[in-house]
Amino acid sequence: MRLSSHKESCSSVNHPVPSPQRRRPWGKYFYLSLLIIAILLSGQWLLNQHYYITAPGKLSGIEVKVEAPIRASIQSLPFDIGDKVNFHSPLAVLQDLELEEKISLQKGKLEKLQAEEDREKKQSDIQFAEQKSQLELTRSQTQRKKEELSGQIEILQLQEKSLQNKIEQFSRILQQKEKLYQLGAIPLPHFQETQSAQANNQMELETINAEINICLKKLALIEKELSTLNGQLANLGQYIKAKSALPVLTVEKKAAHDQLAILQQTLKERTLRTPQKGVINQIYKKSGEIVTPGEPLFSIIDPDSVFVMAFFPQESHADLRLQEQVELFFDNGQKVMGNITKFYPATSALPEEFHKQFQPKQQAIIAEITFRKEALPLITLGLGVQVKLAKPTLSFFEYPILKDIICYLAG
Repeated sequence: MRLSSHKESCSSVNHPVPSPQRRRPWGKYFYLSLLIIAILLSGQWLLNQHYYITAPGKLSGIEVKVEAPIRASIQSLPFDIGDKVNFHSPLAVLQDLELEEKISLQKGKLEKLQAEEDREKKQSDIQFAEQKSQLELTRSQTQRKKEELSGQIEILQLQEKSLQNKIEQFSRILQQKEKLYQLGAIPLPHFQETQSAQANNQMELETINAEINICLKKLALIEKELSTLNGQLANLGQYIKAKSALPVLTVEKKAAHDQLAILQQTLKERTLRTPQKGVINQIYKKSGEIVTPGEPLFSIIDPDSVFVMAFFPQESHADLRLQEQVELFFDNGQKVMGNITKFYPATSALPEEFHKQFQPKQQAIIAEITFRKEALPLITLGLGVQVKLAKPTLSFFEYPILKDIICYLAG
């Protein structure tokens, strides 16, 4: 009883009750900060995660094949695969077999014409020497006749002069005798004898004059003959040449020589040259081999035209963008970075070379990818390429179903 009353008296006494202390929420902030950091790290990790779109491809570009223009033997090939060439650079020296055969035949024809010309010249020289000797002999004889006739004319002229003097003397004597006869100093027969002698002298003078005229005419003919002979001797070489076959042979020989020069110049021009600048992609022949017209010798590609043709899966169309960077893994072990520069407007069936056996035909999105050509030392058209396009993992949230899930969780 006392104990209970004592408890009641104690409980009835008003003692001050201490108020509970208010705790600060530092713990909640700490855990919230840790949660936020975890979320940021998770987001950073998620941003760094990628998934890859792969596609087969091949190296494409403009390839020009250099073909043999003629049937020929290859003498030299100064280039190897991968060498760079400029426009009009010498690619190969060809030995034109048909042209060389023509040149050989033309040389044979020229030698034959030369032999005929030499033989004809020899005959012409013999004829020239014979005819010249004959003409010179005739001219010598004619010259001797001229000299003899000239001497005869001089003698006749001297006789004419002497006879004229004699006639003049007889004329004076005849005048004197005529006076004496008239005076009767001499008889008539004596006067007639002198007169008859003068008439004889006159007749002899006329005869001499006639002979002189005849000799002068002969001398004119002889001088004309000598002039003709001198002309024949001067033109004898041309005359002999004109009558021979030399003019025809000379024309034929010149034509054959000109034709040979053309053939030889054409043979010199049988150096095959590059139709464009670029890189040697293929060499189909070796030195010493024989090629026929139209047979390819080289192929040249323009590095500026080279690109990778990639065949992306049709279902990846939403993830493909122009100018996106891709990784190119070539079959020769080289790796190059590139960029998508073009999409073809329509899809196409995946080429047979990339189609796997026992799988259905697939449609592909065709894209052109350019890359830095210096990064690929040896360019070979048709070389296989594996294209790898990296896409961020967050891009999966673009799908509608994932958006609905995120909206649902967000409440």
